[in-house]
Amino acid sequence: MTRSTKSTSSHANDNKNSTATTNNELAQILPVTKSCNGLYYSTKISIGTAPSQEFQVTVDTGKADLWVPSVECDSAGVAGMRRYNESLSSSYEMAGETNNTFLIERSDDGSQVVGEKAIDTVRIGRFVLPQQMFGQVTFIPFSLDIQSCNDVDGVLGLGFQLPSSLNGNFSNVLSSLEPMLKNHMFSLYLSGNNSTLSSVENSESNATLSSQSELILGGVNQERYSGCLSWHSNPVSSDKDKEASQLEEYWNINLDNVKVGDESIFANTKFAVLDSGSSTIIGPTYDVTEFMRSNGAKCFVAPNHRMVDCSTETGYEYATIDCHDSAKLKPLEFVIDGSSYIFEANDLMSRKMIDGEERCVLRLTPSDLFDFWVMGDPWFNKYFTAFDLENKRLGFAPALPYHQKKTTFCQNDLRLDVMIAGDEFVEDIDQDSLIEEQTGMIENTPASDPSSNQSNSDKEQEMTTAIVAISVLLVFVTVIVIIRRRRRKTRPAQGFGLPNRQGSIPSSFDMGSLYDDWGDDGDNVMFTIEDDGFGDRRID
Repeated sequence: MTRSTKSTSSHANDNKNSTATTNNELAQILPVTKSCNGLYYSTKISIGTAPSQEFQVTVDTGKADLWVPSVECDSAGVAGMRRYNESLSSSYEMAGETNNTFLIERSDDGSQVVGEKAIDTVRIGRFVLPQQMFGQVTFIPFSLDIQSCNDVDGVLGLGFQLPSSLNGNFSNVLSSLEPMLKNHMFSLYLSGNNSTLSSVENSESNATLSSQSELILGGVNQERYSGCLSWHSNPVSSDKDKEASQLEEYWNINLDNVKVGDESIFANTKFAVLDSGSSTIIGPTYDVTEFMRSNGAKCFVAPNHRMVDCSTETGYEYATIDCHDSAKLKPLEFVIDGSSYIFEANDLMSRKMIDGEERCVLRLTPSDLFDFWVMGDPWFNKYFTAFDLENKRLGFAPALPYHQKKTTFCQNDLRLDVMIAGDEFVEDIDQDSLIEEQTGMIENTPASDPSSNQSNSDKEQEMTTAIVAISVLLVFVTVIVIIRRRRRKTRPAQGFGLPNRQGSIPSSFDMGSLYDDWGDDGDNVMFTIEDDGFGDRRID
């Protein structure tokens, strides 16, 4: 199957982002930038009215809220950040005089992001969210990596059903967006695995990679993945399973098994959380240590990069493998609903210059804080991921390189594809299937979906064609009726191929047979009835 698309929507670095619209429901592809030296992926939003204030915010599926620094924030490291000034916005509203504190506590060190709740108009691409509550932060702890960045201002939380710090009767951004989406879903394509880059000295290459990611609101973009999406339900827990009950609020999946090569390291870990706000894959300490041991990794602590035993109780901050032997790395495999998702050396390592030496750092870290896996950026670099709000499920497919031309598309995913609108695609499948898709007859595809409806101009053309065809048919029928009436008043003609006594036309004809003198009451009408040589009969 092939399809045509608008040139403005094929590249993430184009200022005109792809948008499809139907019944006030939108779908749009937003460019995502790799920010903060590769730690985060961020996109642009604006807050306020006359003028709106722009911010670059991280796209975080592990958080629930939107927050940006307030102009009142004087924390160290925020000098380079853009800060929200409520006095400049004509649409700003107070969130209330009581219970107005905005607070997020980090799970790893207990530090807190503190500020006030605010209400204002938020714009994400072409989506406008009036009276949206968010946090304007007055204190950011130094331990938060975002403090060291000059190209990230805040956080856009796209968590599933996470408890919001906003509370009250206000929805978080994702809840406000959902009813506006063409399909009640969003998806992420995050490119930029720098396993082939030797160091941060390749800033030009990193800049190129940074502009090749996408946040797709309202659907998917099949140009960014191969095959079809494999769907996995967000698990529903029983009251007895406290861990599952807690994770229900996150975008999470059940794990059948975790392997290093052919060896299972699956212990008590049953779940994994999808978190685009994490720069690594995080796993329970035992499981990650087994991976390091099996692959002969070396573990280090900062800031002096001192090597330690990977199984030490005090833990370590990063691990490396020999860059020259990376091909020997045993892959890390996650089995989900019987499907395997495999991470090899190039998926898990990042080349860094440390103390003047190039090292292959593994993008995998241990944690004693929880008993489940956290799928961070390495997951999203390897797999295109769709987040289905309506059906509470996650869809995965192998991500394609950004510039790779895709020639075949998954028919099951057509109705979700925001790059297909109206008649803007052509298929090399059979015409019946094409007609069914364009008229909404494919199973599970609503007729109102713009991906299967024809444009108004096509419908008008079809109506005109139908009217002409009916007119021609009426003329033909009228001629036949006239012939039959006149034949009833004439004697039977002689010879093969002439009308019979009942006035009907025989089933066989002589090519070029001429019937004349069929006049009646002084009329002299001549017809030529011919076989065109292909079995079709016509009257001239």
